[in-house]
Formats: sequence, structure tokens, C-alpha cells
Amino acid sequence: MTDRPALHDNLSVDTPDVVGIVSGVRAVFDSGRTRPVAWRHAQLDGLLRLLKEEAPRFEAALAADLGRSPLEAFAADIGATATEIAHIRKHLGTWATPRKVRLPLNARPGSGHIVPEPLGVTLVVAPWNYPVQLVLLPIAAAISAGNAVVAKPSEIAPATSALLAETLPRYVDDEAIVVVEGDVTVATELL
Repeated sequence: MTDRPALHDNLSVDTPDVVGIVSGVRAVFDSGRTRPVAWRHAQLDGLLRLLKEEAPRFEAALAADLGRSPLEAFAADIGATATEIAHIRKHLGTWATPRKVRLPLNARPGSGHIVPEPLGVTLVVAPWNYPVQLVLLPIAAAISAGNAVVAKPSEIAPATSALLAETLPRYVDDEAIVVVEGDVTVATELL
């Protein structure tokens, strides 16, 4: 058996103002703040700093939640996530640049372009089994596309969820990228 608390001990009693949170994040997106590639680079840099500077705390949280050793926590969650975010950051400029594409004969003499455009607010609902990787990588993908993000970490990994809610706002734009903690009721309301 494990000495971790029962699942029902981790459920949130206080329900956050989900409508207000999502409205605020949507207003930030609508303002155009998340569109510039420089803003996106800054947020990805913040995620990389978070993983580097808070790695020991994430290792401890993963040990508390899942019984992971520091090596496993780093290899499976922290290091792998940082590597992928660095890859996203490296290629973001190319991915965000409009590009000309060939058209079929029946569409000529026209011209075709693919213009990457952000779509709005992205919801990330993360599972418990890789609670760092499976919340931060979707956040990084949404940021790289120029979207704002509401993220809900798993309540089944409460130490990691609390650490993300505490630390992430210090490293990224906390009005455009928001962590909401809670149980299935909160997840349902977010949907």
C-alpha cells in the first residue's frame, strides 16, 4: 500500500470563478498580446527557465505524487519536456512564417499562401501519469501557435498541480497563461 492520501482528500472545496478566468484570458487573446513571435519566444523561454530552476521541486512533487525517483522524474518528465520545448522554440520562427504554396492548374493564375493564425484560448486538461510533461508540452504548443491558455493539472497528482499553480505565473505571462486547480467539477465547468 501507499502512504499517499485518498483521492477524495485532494478534491477542491473552493471552486474557482471559471467563467471569470476564461473571460480574462480571452480578453488578453483578443487584445492581440499573444500574436507577436517575440512574445511567444519569451513565454517558451519562461517555460524552459521554470523547468531548470524548479527541477528539484518538481522531482520532489513527482516523488510525492507518483513515487518517482529523481532520475525517473527528470528523464520522463522534466528533461524530456525541456528538450521538446527547446525544439519548439528553435523552429517557431519558421513555423509562424507565412509561406507560398503551389496551386493546381485550375486555380491559376492565382497564388496560394498558408498563413499560420492563432485561434483563441486553448484548454489543457492534463492526466495524472506524466503531470509535468502532459501539461507543459500542450501549453508550449498553444503558446507557439499564438494562443492563450487555461491549464488544469490533474487533481490525482496534487503536489505537482500545486507546484505548477504556484510557480508557472512567475515565469510566463500570468494573464495569458493561467493554471486552474480543482477536481472533476472544475474540469467539467471548464469544458
